[in-house]
Amino acid sequence: MKNSMNPRGVILSVLGSSLFLTALFAQSAGQPELPNAPSHAAQQPKPQPAAATPPKADPTPNSVPQTQTSPAQTAVPSATPAAPQEEPSQDDTTTVIRRTVNEVNVVFTVIDRHGHYVKDLKKEDFQVIDDNRPAVEIRSFVRQTDLPLQVGLLVDASNSVRDRFKFEQESAIEFLNQTIRPRYDQAFVIGFDVTPEVTQEFTDNTEKLSIGVRALQPGGGTAMYDALYFACRDRLMKAEHTGPIRRAIILLSDGDDNQSHVTREEAIEMA
Repeated sequence: MKNSMNPRGVILSVLGSSLFLTALFAQSAGQPELPNAPSHAAQQPKPQPAAATPPKADPTPNSVPQTQTSPAQTAVPSATPAAPQEEPSQDDTTTVIRRTVNEVNVVFTVIDRHGHYVKDLKKEDFQVIDDNRPAVEIRSFVRQTDLPLQVGLLVDASNSVRDRFKFEQESAIEFLNQTIRPRYDQAFVIGFDVTPEVTQEFTDNTEKLSIGVRALQPGGGTAMYDALYFACRDRLMKAEHTGPIRRAIILLSDGDDNQSHVTREEAIEMA
């Protein structure tokens, strides 16, 4: 492992894997038949004004008050009393929301045909297409190839990896030593079996991180999705930072989840 990884390349490739993860749970589910829309109920009494006929010549007392008090005939011209009311009721059921977006940030990574990162590109090397039309302008273009890292290291400490647990620990420690730069990057360590356990909070001290990894002991079931959900929600999302950063989770596991309360889709969505 020592000779096969570029320390910065590791973290960037793991970050890029989020694109793969998001593709895993693209599933469709059938929806039950929806109830009648409010507009359907609102239109039920409409036939009454449409079927209304001009008052007859019969001078009975009952017909005169109906002609004088009918709102359909006093509010609209008598030629077509129902038509002006049908269309507004349908328009009222459609909600249109318009928002002006001044700027949208787009984060991307570029590699060449050999899988090597390309770091010297300029704004002129790109063309942004929005709905098949060129963007009005690119307001800013920044190469963020050396941002501070906030890394969550999740180590599977269940029975299923007992035979390889020592290798997991040594690999995790080596990765942290190669990646975390003192006074610049930060990382935390979580071991998980049935429940996640934080053995080292955010720190830039690789010695403390190593101690956190070595403190883990294998045993129990595997709740990998719970650990991922917990690490994102309770650690990475709540971590303080003063400027642009790159956040990542390094997950060491055989992937055999059998105890999680959250689903894979919920864990990926939280990530």
